[in-house]
Amino acid sequence: YKNIFSPMAFLCFLVSAILIFVNNQSLQIFLSRDLFRSLSPRILESTSQMGKGDAKAFDPALMESVLSIVQGYYVDSDRVTLDKLLEGALRGLSLSVQNTYYTDEGSSFELSLNGKKIELAKSSGEDSNAFLLTVRQLCRFLDDNNIADHLTGSARAIVGTEKQASTIILNAILSSLDAHSNLMSPESYRELRQGTDGEFGGLGIIVGVRDNILTVLKPIPRSPASMAGVMKGDRIIAINQQSTFGLNLDQLITHMRGEPGTPAQLTILREGLFSPIEVVVNRAVIEVDSVESFPYHDGNLHYLRLVIDSFASRTADEVESSIKEFKRRYPLNGLILDLRSNPGGLLDQAVAVSDLFLKSGVIVSTHGRRNETERVSKRQQKFLDFPITVLMDENSASASEIVAGALQDNGRALVVGQPSYGKGSVQTLFELHGERALKLTIARYLTPNHRSIQNKGIMPDIWIQPVTKSSSNSGMFGLSRFKSEAFLPNHLLSNFDNSSKMESSFNISGYYLKSENSSDFESDVELKIADLVFSKTKKIYGDRLPEGSQRSSHLIALSQPEVESFIKVKSKEIENWLFKQQNITWSGAIDSRRKSALQFQIDKLRLVSKVGSNLEIPWTLKNSNANAVENISVFMHAPYVGLESEELLVEFTGF
Repeated sequence: YKNIFSPMAFLCFLVSAILIFVNNQSLQIFLSRDLFRSLSPRILESTSQMGKGDAKAFDPALMESVLSIVQGYYVDSDRVTLDKLLEGALRGLSLSVQNTYYTDEGSSFELSLNGKKIELAKSSGEDSNAFLLTVRQLCRFLDDNNIADHLTGSARAIVGTEKQASTIILNAILSSLDAHSNLMSPESYRELRQGTDGEFGGLGIIVGVRDNILTVLKPIPRSPASMAGVMKGDRIIAINQQSTFGLNLDQLITHMRGEPGTPAQLTILREGLFSPIEVVVNRAVIEVDSVESFPYHDGNLHYLRLVIDSFASRTADEVESSIKEFKRRYPLNGLILDLRSNPGGLLDQAVAVSDLFLKSGVIVSTHGRRNETERVSKRQQKFLDFPITVLMDENSASASEIVAGALQDNGRALVVGQPSYGKGSVQTLFELHGERALKLTIARYLTPNHRSIQNKGIMPDIWIQPVTKSSSNSGMFGLSRFKSEAFLPNHLLSNFDNSSKMESSFNISGYYLKSENSSDFESDVELKIADLVFSKTKKIYGDRLPEGSQRSSHLIALSQPEVESFIKVKSKEIENWLFKQQNITWSGAIDSRRKSALQFQIDKLRLVSKVGSNLEIPWTLKNSNANAVENISVFMHAPYVGLESEELLVEFTGF
């Protein structure tokens, strides 16, 4: 089967993308306040070798403490050998400094900055003294060539007023390790503490970065932004006339927050409007309730939906309080934990929320270089006598995946929705001098069944995939599916041989047409599925789910006929719509367990460099397997700022 695809600009066929979540996604385990006593001294011993100079370019205390922590605690020891740290610094500099390139010359590296070059010797083994002298030499070179004047926009925002070469080099090293490790400025560190404490001064919106643009995921109810008319899906292209394009989330949040009462002028692109609009929001102290409660009543059926936006310092208490309040007035026939678009938060709160619903068992285990720990159920107050469904999507990450994995593996809840983001790593904060902090990846976490979800995500028990109505065969399944952890630069591998345990665990699957407005009950298919589960358990067991009937395997078997019938109707709607609108035959259920043998080839690609011209890409997709194949989508992405991703549905015939 052949086809010709002509996006406006496309230069490669790669599945690679970046999705940055709100700053609460890091898993904060501890703050180390006395690093020099707790760390290996192998790099710190070299202080006397450094001399007294280079005050402008080189901060020896900062450099030595950060490198000591990285070598002592980073989750993958093979990524932090001295040679790899040096190469990481050069690779990061080539991306963050204009007109900068590096080459590997065998026994040395060569760095070119605006035509000027420096040769840097590779380390001999793990000679930390020689390594720090090399870094000092690099700092001098960068400072002599005014590196601060050549930073890209995003790199300039990262370092802020701290334009020492050593700070720039450290950020380059950390960015080469993984997408979650970074050196935080005093400003961004304060913002992170305020965000995880649940109270801060700002606009009152939950945001993420989509295609390098600051995007509103959700306005916080009754916040200044909500009252000013900021809407979900708004793309903020400037704050106080400062462009947001290409900046990371920590930098963007610094622009959004400020003294209460001060105005922030937002320049917004909104779907359906042909030009940007200006919205002025007056900052205020935002007291964040991370949990919203929505009761549902249908005759004698009563259940509660808790929307958890993130896991902040009071989340478990808010969940417990909401359930108790509901149970004082009604029998609780079911609980929905809505974790869709929840980017994560505090590990302790994810554990505490899970513990509310588990009688016993492991909740999560973390595996790092220093230790391995298990968090087990231990709270006395338990909510065990009602069924639970957990709603997830591709934007559910980190701590929300811990909750879903704990309840799924312990058989306490059905997971409904789409496979989650796949962030299976743990970060912690190390406090440094000068009110800075180092956020570093120190461990991987595993679900109770010893599954690593790194790059893979939590597989739902009931996988229901939305398909967005579109006038063209492009991106109907949502391009955010291709912006998970697996597509971040320098992402970690799972390092656990759990391929047999990661086979698709879903029992029921299908598709549905995504409505333009999914805020009401009838158009929210995941909510409707939960309703069907609760209705069946209520009919069989009444108001109290007896012990022994709480396992999710029992719940899904009990409600399977009703759920399958509902999904079959929804899947038929998408089949009819696709055939009518796109002349595509699209049938059958999702089944990622089937082994495919597909071969994709680009035929005689001719690159066109003229701005505004179309690039024709003839491609061939072959099925070399004897089994029939259908339900194929082809995703194409150019890893260049400003070029759009595309996805096509492909119909196979004659197989």
